[in-house]
Amino acid sequence: MELGLLESLRGSVLLFSIPILGGIYKEAVAAKSCFGWRWILFSQLGILLFFLLLHPDGVDKVNSEATDLFWKNMLSFNPVLRAPEFLVGICTGTLFLKTRRNPKLATPLAVAGLLVLATLTLVAHRLPRPLISPGFLSPAFAAAIYGIALGPRWASFLRWPLLVLLGDASYSLYLLHSTVIAQVSQEMFFLPAGIRCAGSLVATTVAALLCYHLVEKPARKLLRRREKN
Repeated sequence: MELGLLESLRGSVLLFSIPILGGIYKEAVAAKSCFGWRWILFSQLGILLFFLLLHPDGVDKVNSEATDLFWKNMLSFNPVLRAPEFLVGICTGTLFLKTRRNPKLATPLAVAGLLVLATLTLVAHRLPRPLISPGFLSPAFAAAIYGIALGPRWASFLRWPLLVLLGDASYSLYLLHSTVIAQVSQEMFFLPAGIRCAGSLVATTVAALLCYHLVEKPARKLLRRREKN
């Protein structure tokens, strides 16, 4: 029962995060400017220091895998605490659209970002979880995405229609993946792990594509129509 309540709480926070972060994005677009990088950095450092110095869940639980820790779940799912990495994405997109693009930076930025992410993934178990949660990985993601968006030749395969479609449906995938994977794993518990993994991947992809075509695209068209009116 406690696990069910926790999952419901996570879902509720995620749903509430959509209008909150949407409001932030709307204000950023209306201002036609990027939020200051200093503000983002200071907010990330503030969140980090709060969790590392005060240890609100307990010193021994900084890297705990427990799912019933209030402050850990707050750090992971509260949209306000995740706003800095969201703003990094807004700033990255703003820079890409409004600044002069230098194709020579494509490969260095993409490779540097991917190397940082790969390195941090290998040592993630040694890092305090609060160091990752408030978005300190977001600059590496931003560098990789910005570099690939500049269009290096080696990344031309990302223009394939199927991959573009999967990219369009990636937000739906993000929203649905944990629920679908949990359900598939529960229904297929008697099968080998490899088959469960493959089944989860297929089911999650299909669910994301259906949600994208049946919910996300119609909602986007409706919102754009309302903005024009």
